[in-house]
Amino acid sequence: MRECFLFRHAKSSHNPGSYRPAVFAGNELDTSLTQKGRTQAASLIRSFTQVQGIGALGGLATSPLQRARQTTDIFYTYLSKQGISIPVREFAELRELSVGEFVHLTRQEVTTRYPEVAAAFYSGDVRSIDFPNGESFSDVAARAQWALDLIHQAFSTVSVVGIIGHAMFNQVLLYSLGERNFSHQFGYPHNQVLHVRLVRENGKWQAGAVEALLPVDDSEPLSNAGERV
Repeated sequence: MRECFLFRHAKSSHNPGSYRPAVFAGNELDTSLTQKGRTQAASLIRSFTQVQGIGALGGLATSPLQRARQTTDIFYTYLSKQGISIPVREFAELRELSVGEFVHLTRQEVTTRYPEVAAAFYSGDVRSIDFPNGESFSDVAARAQWALDLIHQAFSTVSVVGIIGHAMFNQVLLYSLGERNFSHQFGYPHNQVLHVRLVRENGKWQAGAVEALLPVDDSEPLSNAGERV
């Protein structure tokens, strides 16, 4: 694996809707895609292949959480219908961060109950992530590097892999690769796709280059609770 396309799962039931705020799910809540999310995932893979070509991906690596796995399944089904068959592997290391005591809570609730931790989280600096009785930035940065090692081993004969993960995990992964722009953005849209060229230096994965591919849908709500969640 020399390159990857980094995807976020499509909209799931804990993400914000028009009638309710989002809640923190993290690794603790294994939520499913909404109908809008399924439509969103199908639209995303169509748009991606129109831009990159139908054979752009040599494999798919996914978090085992339902919202990521279902997004991956929609990608795989679409590619299969186009005559493209590629391997799919799950990696527990791609799971979303454990949010500990933030689970099930809205932005307003965490701001009230944990004002200092919430202020640090909503600053947009991924290095400040440290969930009470959950994971911290340093925990997940090490896990993200290990995930890339495992994906590289599993797809040793594949040049380009699609990685389907989660908002917070993807941002920590990007920061661990030395990328500072996308890793610090507060909102992480569901339809954002990043093309990452990978290099291995001094025993660590680094980003040789990071490019945003598709236009972001500005109608998507970015954050009520942690749209990074």
